[in-house]
Amino acid sequence: MKPESAKRIIDAYFDVFDELSIKTFNQGLAFVLDSFEERLQSLRPIRNREAFIAMLLKEPEPEPVELDAQVEMIYLFPYLIRKVMPEAMHEAAKIFPQDPGGRPRALTDKESRYVCQEIGKLIAQGVSRLDAQDRLARRMSQKKGQDVGLRSVQRAWQNRKQSFDPGSENTKSLGGRIADKLRRQ
Repeated sequence: MKPESAKRIIDAYFDVFDELSIKTFNQGLAFVLDSFEERLQSLRPIRNREAFIAMLLKEPEPEPVELDAQVEMIYLFPYLIRKVMPEAMHEAAKIFPQDPGGRPRALTDKESRYVCQEIGKLIAQGVSRLDAQDRLARRMSQKKGQDVGLRSVQRAWQNRKQSFDPGSENTKSLGGRIADKLRRQ
């Protein structure tokens, strides 16, 4: 902001404070903040247009200058929100989990559970663990139409306890994980 613009704003505040017989800037600022707080408190219970109209009809008629100023403030509101929104969104974004990065997993949690069950069945039939994992890697590649490597199947087998544990984070939805994170804060 240019110094001239800042001076115009400060002068406008002091002019208003003089009109209201307010002696210091701190007293004037406290008056403005109290006014905003009162207005905010009166707007909080409003839930629809009719309630808003009813509240306005109970208010005393403003002076023409006051009415013009209120209307002007309302029209400037979107620009104020636009300035404040990036800061608020930055704070809100902190509650969401970080992107894990890296390559997307070849198997979903549901597919990992299926792979582990099938490997278990093959091992029960006497097939070696490595052969069972290799068979499932080929089967899942055909089923999904994309390459599912042996290492992905081995990773699913290695993490099978987490896949079948009911208290595991893997079984919770994104909403559930966000709610848990909010509760911990």
